[in-house]
Order: sequence, then structure tokens, then C-alpha cells
Amino acid sequence: LVGRLLGKLHKGSGELAYSQSATIEMHEDFFVEDTELNRTETKYKAIERISVTGRGIYMHTNAVVAYIIPAASFASTEEMESLLAFLGERGAIIDRY
Repeated sequence: LVGRLLGKLHKGSGELAYSQSATIEMHEDFFVEDTELNRTETKYKAIERISVTGRGIYMHTNAVVAYIIPAASFASTEEMESLLAFLGERGAIIDRY
């Protein structure tokens, strides 16, 4: 539903309401998302919860916004689990579905 609403917000301009490509760098106390339009630095304590599904990792910073890391971004299940362990060490609440 949110994706459809965001799509409608920018329908007249012909631009998507989100970036199709991004790089997320993990640092000790924060992560950085780089897109073609923005660079956003977010502290791990701003993550309200993390949802893990077969499709990937969703780092929710509020009820509407989530940073999405697709499962296909990882070379292996172990690499994905390593990131989840890293995030868990920083206090993230992790829900698996």
C-alpha cells in the first residue's frame, strides 16, 4: 500500500518515489546509504526493529520507512547471518518471518 501511494505522489513527474539502486555501508555505530540522489547516515539505535524474510532484511526506522537489503545481495546465508549478528550486537530487535 505504501509503495502504491508513493508511486502516485510522483506519477505526474514520471519519477519513482524511491531509488532503485543503493549501497549500504556498515560502520561501528552507524550505517550509510548512498543513492544517486542522497547520502544518508543513520545510527543503529534509530532502528526500531529488523524484519527478516526469505526476500531479505528490512531495517525499520519508523512505521513507514525501512532500508531494504535483498537476500540476493548476499553471497551466502552465512554472510546474511553475519550481518544479522552484527546488528543484534548493536541492540536491534530482530523478527524472523
